[in-house]
Amino acid sequence: DGALVARVPVRNADSVDWEDIAWGPCPDGDCLYIADIGDNRGVRDQVSVYRLPEPNPRGGEARASERFDMRYPDGGRDAEGLFVLPTGEIYIVSKGTRRAAALYRYPLPLRPGQVVEMEFVRALSNEPLELLDQLTAADVSPSGEWLGIRSYRSLAIYRTASFIGGDTIPAIRFDLEDVEEVQGEGLALMDDGRVYLTGEAGFADGRGTVSILECRLP
Repeated sequence: DGALVARVPVRNADSVDWEDIAWGPCPDGDCLYIADIGDNRGVRDQVSVYRLPEPNPRGGEARASERFDMRYPDGGRDAEGLFVLPTGEIYIVSKGTRRAAALYRYPLPLRPGQVVEMEFVRALSNEPLELLDQLTAADVSPSGEWLGIRSYRSLAIYRTASFIGGDTIPAIRFDLEDVEEVQGEGLALMDDGRVYLTGEAGFADGRGTVSILECRLP
């Protein structure tokens, strides 16, 4: 019903423009990764990802976080997509607003307290994207086999290794216009083909949305 279950303070963290969140590994179990990567004007010298132990969803205990600072090898850009592989590799998907969309990787090992230059992995477009095609979220399935990337009006699902290697043809593509999200910017992908989409209320006086899709993966 959309009721608040818990509020978890994140210690040792600042928020310039938090965008995406991902589940992934950490040395002592499972962690959440929070991406402070939003940059509408493309002017930030560096962006950050915070990592904290996965909290109890019904507890409000504050959790300490580690901060991983990074910069792009080709200058600042807006980004809203984050995914973390089971290996712990962090990937950032840029949005494609003022510049072409692209995929970047934080090279292992993770180094808190240092500003690390990300690796350019591949271009995702040849030029800036139209508004409704800009990339607003990404997620990898728990096994790491499948990767979803969404825009305001579409969702593409790839085999993760093939996509990172340069494949441009998704295994599945969905038109999301019938989902009727005001501002679709959230995505979670399961290994069984379930996809959870979240939409913000935007600037309208409305409500956020949660939609569940069930797809048959190859």
